Amino acid sequence: MRLKSSRWIPWAIPCVLALMFLLVEAQRTSTQIVARYPDFFGWAERAAQFEAGNVAGLDWAHGLYPFGYPLLLWVGVRGLGLDVLRTAFWLSALGGVLGLLGAFALIWRLSGRYAVAVVSEFFLGCLGQYLYYGSAESTDMLASSLLIVSLAVLVHAEQRWRTILLAGLIAGASFLVRYTASLTILLCGVYLFTLAIVRRDRAWAIAGGAFILGAVIGGSPQLIASTLVKGNPFYSNQGHNLWFTLTGSTDYLGDWNKVPMDISMFEVFSRFPRQVFDHWWLEFSNFWITNNANFMGRPLFALMQAGLLFVALWRDGLKNQQRFLVGLYAVGHLASLSFMRLDKRFLLIVMPLFVFGAVYFLWQLVPSVAQAGRRSIPVRGPIVLVLMIWAAMNPWGFRSTNTSDDRAIAVSNVLHAAGMQTFREVFSTELYLQDIADPWKHRLSIPTLTTRGIESHEQLLRLLREGGYRFFVYDQATGRQLYPNLSALQFADSRASGLAPIYAPESGEFAVYRVMQDQSQAFRPLDVSLDQGIQLKGYESRLSQNQPPGSPSSLGVYMYWQAERAGTARYKVFVHVVNAQGKLVGQHDGEPQIGAYPTDAWKAGETVCDFHYVSFDKLLPPGTYSIRVGLYNEETGQRVRVTRAGASAVVDHAIVLETFSVP
Repeated sequence: MRLKSSRWIPWAIPCVLALMFLLVEAQRTSTQIVARYPDFFGWAERAAQFEAGNVAGLDWAHGLYPFGYPLLLWVGVRGLGLDVLRTAFWLSALGGVLGLLGAFALIWRLSGRYAVAVVSEFFLGCLGQYLYYGSAESTDMLASSLLIVSLAVLVHAEQRWRTILLAGLIAGASFLVRYTASLTILLCGVYLFTLAIVRRDRAWAIAGGAFILGAVIGGSPQLIASTLVKGNPFYSNQGHNLWFTLTGSTDYLGDWNKVPMDISMFEVFSRFPRQVFDHWWLEFSNFWITNNANFMGRPLFALMQAGLLFVALWRDGLKNQQRFLVGLYAVGHLASLSFMRLDKRFLLIVMPLFVFGAVYFLWQLVPSVAQAGRRSIPVRGPIVLVLMIWAAMNPWGFRSTNTSDDRAIAVSNVLHAAGMQTFREVFSTELYLQDIADPWKHRLSIPTLTTRGIESHEQLLRLLREGGYRFFVYDQATGRQLYPNLSALQFADSRASGLAPIYAPESGEFAVYRVMQDQSQAFRPLDVSLDQGIQLKGYESRLSQNQPPGSPSSLGVYMYWQAERAGTARYKVFVHVVNAQGKLVGQHDGEPQIGAYPTDAWKAGETVCDFHYVSFDKLLPPGTYSIRVGLYNEETGQRVRVTRAGASAVVDHAIVLETFSVP
């Protein structure tokens, strides 16, 4: 028993390093509640559509991504009670932990040096790119870490086919998360069968067969689904991706669907042979001669390429078999991925080998000790320690680098207070806004190519009303790109007919509107008249819970004003919330339509939809509250007198719209 437990003692330090990495990632994402990676919305949407009782409800054969990741997201939300974003964070962070432990095991086996493996794991966990994707809502870290673990199991297996079968199973599981795992499976198969041919050893051929068999079994759920749905077990849309990369376009909304999604890689090669080769060579060669793909960061960036070449070519280092594996695995992936692009997220899979190369090169380059007369002075240890302290500044600073979610939080909270029932009621050109209160983080409905032809305000209104949209968001970036003729909508004071502004940030980047229907609005009617010929025809109100969880609630109030004559004086609207004792607990004062349509500009007989958002500073205690509204002169502070209240109560020329209870 003592012998068995001692086998795990060397894993204590690697596990502590992995735990420290996990704590850094958890701290960085602890306050983030908004998804920022565009592809994530597609995965979350696929996960939300799946129901355990409806197996056909999941998109099993998607051309860009397998179904494994959406299925894991579904388990997190339905099975563990997390929201979809928190599930994604944990998948990436746990993937990073697996990658670190797999890298340690791999490097320890390759180098035979425990210290080299520990130091390499430390530097890998400190890389800015590794840290970033360890806390990103994406498939990259999870898929890559499974392949790193698979490679570590493979090098430990030697010719034991059962262990090699396990390595294949792990690689196949990665294929369920990202299709590019097929590159790793292919390269590992080439490695094993090459050994069988060169050594004329049937055992290596059996090992190669076991690895491929394991990969097929591990990936079989996706292979079977793709065969049944598409008639092709290896169905994907990477041909479409390659075509899009070759065009060099950045207009995703306009150009993404200009080519058939099911175009094959062979069709792209046959149509653009010269362009494919030129693009491939540019990507592959630039990796070695420029810093464009440098992911090492401080302090090892100078040893990135040199270290890998040293490991692969230095005969007095690794065994020939190991050097062949390192070179084939790293260069093979770089060459294959260069057909698309050497995005840093795709390079996660080779990061451990580059870090190992840099550390191993440094280890061999710097002597352990130096002689100064009769004294032996440690050299390598202090240098490595200084470099480790330098590298540790990356995760230390990374903990607090997460950007603010304030914009998306504010819009989502306002929309809920304004009456949004589902994200599908909102048509938004701003691509990153979402319903953050929903556990699936649904992105608001965005423009598609069917809406590219909109050139007039009338066409836009028709689209919004026919589509059942109750809210519309127009932004500077995408909105102006899609609908340049409607650029005035970026600003709330555009006074566009049929659209009532309800929110606009001070930056002026976008504006949020309520879509007014042709028929009468479903508001609660009132019979209230004020001086200056102003009438309050009706109102709507909604009390909603703000995000993030634990925040105070907010109140959204629509008022429908009408002026009997034009040219009335300029007044501000007040919305006060008071408790049963008459104490003010929340308020919003402002000119109508968030300042975009002052009362002195109103037209005679026109109904003005005026929204006000009251965000409470703290949680409302249980009790009864009333909503009081009215108009006042900002210069004098004098309220506009209520001349007819109808059935409404009036307190000091403030109209009591309603009372509500907080249980």
